[in-house]
Amino acid sequence: MRNPDKGTLLDKQSVAFHGNANNNLRSKLLLRRAGIELLSVVNHDYDLVPNLIGLNTLNPRKIIGSLAYINHVTGGSVQQSPHTLPQSMAAWNANMRDGPGKGRGPIQRAFHKIAGPKDSTPVEIKQNYLP
Repeated sequence: MRNPDKGTLLDKQSVAFHGNANNNLRSKLLLRRAGIELLSVVNHDYDLVPNLIGLNTLNPRKIIGSLAYINHVTGGSVQQSPHTLPQSMAAWNANMRDGPGKGRGPIQRAFHKIAGPKDSTPVEIKQNYLP
């Protein structure tokens, strides 16, 4: 973008991040410089990948929740992992109660009682696919 000899902008491209391991602030800067549209960033409150690996939060509830639910990311079912599906907290809580997998362990149950479910609206990702 700064040097016309280095190529053209990528302004015909767009991205959506889900469970991303990159830092969102840094990525937004790089995408803006390249001319790429950022459609959405969708991360579960307790997903350790964006929260801890991507360094995208300083919120203690999200950090502790990410550590409490690490076993569901590394070895849990798809429905119960906070990393695999873009789902609302209400849907995820229902999957933790009734879905396939091991459900909440003692540490997770204690955290759930203390932190409480933070219900959010269902995630809607803007679709930008070619027909």
